[in-house]
Parts: sequence; C-alpha cells; structure tokens
Amino acid sequence: MKITTLLLAACLWALEASCQTQFTYFNKVFGGDTSNMLAQVIQPVSGGHLVIGSYGTQSIEHAIFIMKLDSQGNPLTFKDLVVGAEWGVVEDGSFVKPTSDGNFVCTIAEITYTPALKLIPHLLKFNSNGDTIWHKTYPNEYSQFTRSIIQTSDNGFAMAGYRYVQDTARFLLLKINEEGNYEWSKTYMLDHDSRAFSIQQTPWDGGYILGGWGYSTTTGYDMFVVKTTANGDTLWTKRYGNEFNDCAAKVVNLTTYEEYLNGASIEYLITACVYEGTTEKMYIAKINAVGNMIWQKNYNFLNKMGSFQVLAIIKDDKGFIGSGRYRPDGFTPQPYIASFHADGTVDWVTTPTINPGAQVYLKDLQPTPDGGYVLAGYQFTTPQTAWVLKIDAQGKTCSYVGCDSTVVVEVLPAVEAV
Repeated sequence: MKITTLLLAACLWALEASCQTQFTYFNKVFGGDTSNMLAQVIQPVSGGHLVIGSYGTQSIEHAIFIMKLDSQGNPLTFKDLVVGAEWGVVEDGSFVKPTSDGNFVCTIAEITYTPALKLIPHLLKFNSNGDTIWHKTYPNEYSQFTRSIIQTSDNGFAMAGYRYVQDTARFLLLKINEEGNYEWSKTYMLDHDSRAFSIQQTPWDGGYILGGWGYSTTTGYDMFVVKTTANGDTLWTKRYGNEFNDCAAKVVNLTTYEEYLNGASIEYLITACVYEGTTEKMYIAKINAVGNMIWQKNYNFLNKMGSFQVLAIIKDDKGFIGSGRYRPDGFTPQPYIASFHADGTVDWVTTPTINPGAQVYLKDLQPTPDGGYVLAGYQFTTPQTAWVLKIDAQGKTCSYVGCDSTVVVEVLPAVEAV
C-alpha cells in the first residue's frame, strides 16, 4: 500500500520547490516459504537499496545473495555472490563497505576441514548489480577470521578479526592494497583469548583503533581496545568493564579530521554491554585520545538490553544511533533501535519486530540521503525470514509488515547514495 501525504508545517510558497522532498518508509519481509533467508547488510544505492544476506533451499544448502530493492523496498534483482557449504555467514553490516569508486567490498570466511578445521579470509569486490570485480584470498598457517572492514586513506582496505594461534585467539589487523593484495598483518592480545569486532582508521595520524573483547585473568572477558600507528605498531591498549564478563567493544571516531584540524580534542565512542550478576545492561562510554575515560553510562530500560549489534552512526550534533537486541521475556531476543544525545542520555527508543514470539534481530543500520535510516535483519526462528525496514530520524516507520508509504517532508539530505 502506498500513501501520499503533505507535511502540515510546509515551507513558504516561494521556497516550496527547494525545501520539500519525498520521504519513503517501508517494512518488508522476504523468504520463509520454500527458503530460509537472512538479511544481514543493507546499503543505500542510487534509486534504492542493496541487501546482502544468506539463504538456503532444498536444492542449495547455503548461498550468499545480493538483492537490489527499489526506493519502496520492493525487490528488483536477486543474484548469488557465492554458493556452497564451505562459505561462512556475512554476519552484519561490518562485513561490507562501499568503496570510493562506487562499488562494494565484502569479507567472507572460507571453511576448510582438511587436515583440520580452519577459517581463511576472502575479500570480494563487486558492483551494485552483484558482478564480481575481483576475488582475493589470504591464507595463513593459522586459522583467521575477519569481521570488520574499512577503506583506508590510500584507497586500500583494513580488516579486523582474530587469528587463532596455539589454541588462543588474538586481535588480527590485516592490511590490503587497492587491488586487494596482501600488504601486512599484526596481532594483539590482552591476557589470553582476544577477538576484534570493529576497526576505524584515525585520520589525524593514519593509524587504527580496534575494539572487541579480551580475556583477563582477573575479571574474565573484558572490553578491549587497541590503538596503533599507520603500520600497525601498538600505541596503547586499554581494557574496560566490570568484574563480570562483558561484551565486545565497538569503537567509533567521534572527532572528524576537519574538527581535529580546527583544534578539537580527539574523542572516541565505545558501545558494548556489561553484566551485573545475571543482569545485562547496555554500556556506552566516551574516551579521549589515549583511551582515558571521559564518561561512561549503563542502561537497562529494556529487559536484558544488550549492546548495539551495529556500529553506531554518529550524527552531526555528536548524538548517535544504533540497534541491538533485548529479551522482553528474559529469553527470546527482540530488536530495539535507540538514539542518544551527545552526552549519552536517551533521545528515543523504539522496538519494531516482525514476530514478538520469535528470535528477531536487526544486523545493519545505515543513513539515507533523505535524513532517515535503513535497517536489515531477520527472524532466526524457523522459518527464517529476511527483514528490511526504513525509518525516519525519530524511528518511525509505516505501521504493518509489508507496507510502504511516501510522505512529502521538509528535510535536508544527510548523505549521498552510492
């Protein structure tokens, strides 16, 4: 169903043509009949959106797909990226990034079992039609897994994850050049098992900041953050969290390069979760250039509220938005979307779902040119169903699953679609 309305607070007649634009909501599901389908990545593209996820049918055990949607969330094209049981899952939006030339890269793990179980990172570059431009692999004597990728200032790429060495995982930073060829790699560890979940390049020095978790001999699994130079040498490491096991830290630059050049202090945002006994709480913190704490906050306004499962989107006013999961009945995960002010106080929270009785997740959130956001997720409980959602800046969407609506609004575009 498509509805067209006019925002009551319209611009003055003389300015109407230049300050009004169309805003589209949608709330769509795919699969669930003859196939199990998960949507883990969504990216705005010209005229619509690109969805990446996984599916399986009676004839295809496992495949990673690329589906192009129009601006109302309706499918236009569907194409397999890779097919076969040897391919791992693209877990969330951190596995895919747009490139400066209008294409995309995706990190995928190859699973081998001979002579022993081993993970081998692959990197695929492809266009918005799903056509592969190049496909590279990065074998090592050890098992390696990469789960977060960025394009770097030299037009190459950096990936973060872990390398499993002698029964112990450690942070992995893998540097790749513009053509997808291996350049160098470094590893980092807290006390024992350590795995990276996010990576950002720090533009003021060309270095990197990685977030994840590491095992501490005194407090169990803690948030663990590593700051490096441009060639991967360690500048500093910090652990954060409580005396109980904590979730992995995801770290985002709060300071832009332009702000840094104008004298602003370097600051980062951490999102994670902490446990106090059996109570899970969302955790957010702001740290300075050397990892020292500026402030930290815990939230549990939703029962057993976990950390963002996406990398936080930083807004112009330094507020931020993300999505994660909570457990309203104490067991079954359901998604939330939350927006915060720059000081870490709550702006708004919404809890959309496609099935309140099933396990439902949102795994990617991206800003759109009209000032809203698109999200990708799925119902994990069988039948597995892909889900894509378009919301406005206040978290609102159309009212029922399967709907779309177009609204004329007064809004300034926030980003450009690829």
